[in-house]
Amino acid sequence: MSNNTSYPTILDTASTAAHFTLQEKIIIGTVLGSIALATVAGNLLVTAALLIFKNLRKNLSNYLILNLAAADFFVGILLLPPVIVNELEGKWYFGSTFCKILKSLDICLTEVSVWGMVLISLDKYIYITFPLTYREKVTRTRMAVAVCICWVYEAIKSFYPIMAGIAEDPDMQNRTDQSEECLPVIVKYELVLTSIVLTFLIPLIMLIFFNCRIWLIVREHSRRMDSDNYNYNPEEHTHHVQGFSKADIKAFKGTLLLVVTFLVMWLPFWTILVADRLFGVAIPAVLYTTFNWMTYCNSCVNPLLYSFNRTLRGACKKLLRCECSYHPVDT
Repeated sequence: MSNNTSYPTILDTASTAAHFTLQEKIIIGTVLGSIALATVAGNLLVTAALLIFKNLRKNLSNYLILNLAAADFFVGILLLPPVIVNELEGKWYFGSTFCKILKSLDICLTEVSVWGMVLISLDKYIYITFPLTYREKVTRTRMAVAVCICWVYEAIKSFYPIMAGIAEDPDMQNRTDQSEECLPVIVKYELVLTSIVLTFLIPLIMLIFFNCRIWLIVREHSRRMDSDNYNYNPEEHTHHVQGFSKADIKAFKGTLLLVVTFLVMWLPFWTILVADRLFGVAIPAVLYTTFNWMTYCNSCVNPLLYSFNRTLRGACKKLLRCECSYHPVDT
């Protein structure tokens, strides 16, 4: 089955934008611009807090939050402004080369965010499953290597095929060249299944496994902590629930909320992408655009979810009060 028949269904955004009235453009532009501004401001605040306050970096898990916040910041500052112009005008004013860069950047930041979520979930899974040996298993060097591999791999994987012109279907390349709009990437059909497996199915399975396991352990420990008859006895409890404070439990729940929000924002887009690319289901352009913007909104929402991290929340408050000198934040 070829996916060529789906081109008119999900890519006919230029004709939609052409029918926007000036008032509609102002309203839509204000909403989308606010999302971009909030994405930049929120993630810049989180990134600055993690870089300025040294005590935050004592917690290795915060490096993964820094990684995700950096990716979300780049979404807001580099990706969203030209996307908004393209959405509103239905025309591309920045040349074919920058169109390819934008497509590459979109895929790169998307997949860095996906694997960033996997790394955060894996980190919490290791901590909650092996709390006594966590420091031995998760080191600063190993975490830095994992993050660097993620960025380098995704940069090469995203930029090289598109910039070299070997990724997209020839028919799609011709349509893009003839169009005034920067159209979404439609890779050659033989690469679609591999791409979906690597960027959707495998990360999804890993996220579900890690977080279901985390939830079961947290729920068990929360019940024991809330029980009036709870008396901790190391001989009666497994290593899964040793030494977790209420702050730990809250942090675990914050991570779960972060991941659940990510899945809610991303699953609709992944679903229509699979339906279109693999099964040729006709996807209306407005639905594609809406679900695509839901994924962008995830970058805007994430800084709000970091507030479950009490230490990070306190550091952000200090920055907002312009207290940039180093003062220990409660851990």
